Amino acid sequence: MVSSAICRPVWRRWRCRRGQPAAGQALGLRGLVSPGAASVAIRLDAQTAATTIEGERFLGLVGTGAFFSGGRPELIIRVDDGPAWTQPWQFVEREWDYQDLTLTGEAAEIDQQARDEERARLRTLWAIVTPTPQWDAPSRLPLDDYLYQSATYGGRRSYNGGPYLTYHEGVDFSAYAGTPVLAPAAGTVVLAERLYVRGGAVIVDHGLGVFSGFYHLSAVHATPGQVVRPGDLLGEVGTTGLSTGNHLHWDLLINGVWVDAAVWQEQGLACWALEALDRSCVP
Repeated sequence: MVSSAICRPVWRRWRCRRGQPAAGQALGLRGLVSPGAASVAIRLDAQTAATTIEGERFLGLVGTGAFFSGGRPELIIRVDDGPAWTQPWQFVEREWDYQDLTLTGEAAEIDQQARDEERARLRTLWAIVTPTPQWDAPSRLPLDDYLYQSATYGGRRSYNGGPYLTYHEGVDFSAYAGTPVLAPAAGTVVLAERLYVRGGAVIVDHGLGVFSGFYHLSAVHATPGQVVRPGDLLGEVGTTGLSTGNHLHWDLLINGVWVDAAVWQEQGLACWALEALDRSCVP
């Protein structure tokens, strides 16, 4: 494409993460733009992607959430104030677990105001998008040792016989109390404290709208502002907050939307994203 004072730079080519997407996944788009392009806006129906440009390369990451309707949502790409390019993106159906949970004791006596205030505060934190990825290696699991995966992402949940109105926002690992919880990727700690619902909590900003959270910790060792590398100690497994047993709740957000952290790790999206910007991704 030719750029000039009267001809805005536009994208030259792009491609999506390989394979057909499903609800609850992090999705990536990458490609090339003409020299001088300042911004790329990407939207999948109502979901906005976090984007960056380095040289002539662009990267966009978007989360869909477990309640995303799927089907053939409209993908829209616009470079600077140029014309929008649109195309439907085919999604495949995904099966979900249905979980019937019984809460007793302190876990059943929920202070709804405290719960809402906690979520509102965290949403303000998750809305801050640092401009580029901080990670530079493949993502790893946050535990070296655990008993089993006790809950998957996206499972529809009924509490004390009620309707299935919510879903599980992360991945749970059953583990002994005190098991070390480790950073899965490089980033900056933006929260490290005791919360009402999530108990002992650490949240890491990995850049470009990617945040990971680690909850119900018995001990928090990270500190706000700390820069962590993969494998650095964040805390210890526990059962603090609204929890019914020792476990780690690990979640991942892309531009404010919860996605399946296990799929992000299994599909190697961390390295795929770095390759989009012509960066190396080595353990």
